Order: sequence, then structure tokens, then C-alpha cells
Amino acid sequence: MDVNGNNSPTISIIMGIYNCAETLPESIESILNQTFTDWELIMCDDGSNDNTYHVAEWYASVYQNKIVLLKNEKNRGLNYTLNKCLEAVKGKYIARMDGDDRCSADRLEIELNTLKQEPEIAIVSSDMQFFDETGIWGNISHPTYPVNRDFLFGSPFCHAPCLVKREAYLAVGGYSDEKSF
Repeated sequence: MDVNGNNSPTISIIMGIYNCAETLPESIESILNQTFTDWELIMCDDGSNDNTYHVAEWYASVYQNKIVLLKNEKNRGLNYTLNKCLEAVKGKYIARMDGDDRCSADRLEIELNTLKQEPEIAIVSSDMQFFDETGIWGNISHPTYPVNRDFLFGSPFCHAPCLVKREAYLAVGGYSDEKSF
């Protein structure tokens, strides 16, 4: 329970959505099918000009106790949109996902167990497969335990499948809203 006596989910999943009406149902369904069920999904439409908002609105109306839908009046970019999602989260842990992603049914359970078993770690991620309508066309993986040199030329984490302690997001002030990012 939070300070107001409300039940807060363990995990808040933040999802910036933009012109992804065709892929969004599959993405949301992969969250709905998680083996770990104590989560909320916070989606923010970033000024889509297709049917994305209406698809998200339908899911938010059907799953009112699980899904929160926000909207930018115009396209502001992913970092701005994710920060807007961060303002609404209630969970102790924050997962990332995009409207064209899908995840395995045990993703949240595995990532959460890792963070609980290793309290000194603030972020976990997994390997990731790239896919399109023709199937899987690539893979990316990173070190199991990154060391300092792994950060020299980029992040050793795949962003889309990461789970992060909320306190870590707070410590860095969320996402940088600078145009270079």
C-alpha cells in the first residue's frame, strides 16, 4: 500500500506510443499474458496521426484497473513522453516497452526475481530479437554483468526490455529531454 492506503502495483510498465496502431494490440497482449500480474501499464500517445490512440483507448477502457492512457497534444519525442509516463507511475519497479515490441510471458517475473535476488543492482535487461512482418532478422545481447569499459561506447543494456528500480530513475531525474538524445 502507498501512503494514501491505495494498493500500488509492484511494476509500472511505461510505453510511449506513436503511429503503432497495427502492432499495439500484440504488444499489449504480451503484457496482459505475463506470468507476473501485479503491474500497471502507463501508455502515452505522442501525437499519433493514425489509429494508435483509439486502439490504446479501447484497451484502457476494458482494463481500467491495469491500464492508464495519457496523451500529448502534439508530437514531443520519446524522452518527453516517457517522462510524462514516469510522472504517473505507482510501482516500485519500472519496465520499458514500446508499442511495436512484444515480450515473453515470463519476462517481468524473471527480471523482478533478479532485482530482488541482487539488491545492489538497479537495472536488468535481457537479450532482444529484432523482428518485422517477415520474422526474426537479428539478435542483440550484452554482458551478464557489465563492467565500466562496457559503458565506453554505449549502453550495455537493451532499453526496451529493461526493468529498473524506480529510485534509480528518480536519482537521475528521468530521461534527458535534450534534442541530442
